[in-house]
Amino acid sequence: MKVKAKDLKLADIVRTHADTNYGTATVSRVTDEEVFLVRPFIHTGDFEHTGGVLWYIGIEEYHIQRDNREVDVLERKELK
Repeated sequence: MKVKAKDLKLADIVRTHADTNYGTATVSRVTDEEVFLVRPFIHTGDFEHTGGVLWYIGIEEYHIQRDNREVDVLERKELK
């Protein structure tokens, strides 16, 4: 569903980049002016030399302004 950035809620899962497992982010904090998001990412080594071992798994943290831009919300949970 399309939602304005100013209407995002804590724990919303939104589409960020590509249509992949790593193309989504979770709303982690909401202030009067910004929405903070986190998303997973993976850096892998050369599979020819490592046999497919992952080198690094982490998260990216970033923020967007709470404005009227539309954001694609994939999942919205009611928090208790």
